[in-house]
Amino acid sequence: MCSTPRPRGKITAKTAYSGSLLSNISAEARLNFSSRANMADEQRYKNNLANEKYRNEKKSHLKSRINKNNTVNKSWRYWLVNASFKEIIVVLFFGYSSHR
Repeated sequence: MCSTPRPRGKITAKTAYSGSLLSNISAEARLNFSSRANMADEQRYKNNLANEKYRNEKKSHLKSRINKNNTVNKSWRYWLVNASFKEIIVVLFFGYSSHR
């Protein structure tokens, strides 16, 4: 690749140490890091619990609204339009509906 620009000076990069990142820092810095990480993890856990509780309450509220709307008595004309032929025959000959 001859069109790639080349640096004029010498480039020095940080050398990577072997091992994990925490092994390269002091014990005090490692302790501070772990305490902050633990506090962040606890906060994340609390937020997840609160969000889950909110979603469950919202779902149960919606289910109760749906159940209230479904328990409204419909007129016999509404049933007649939506009923199957079998249900109509059962009501006419036996006098009861299987969906009531």
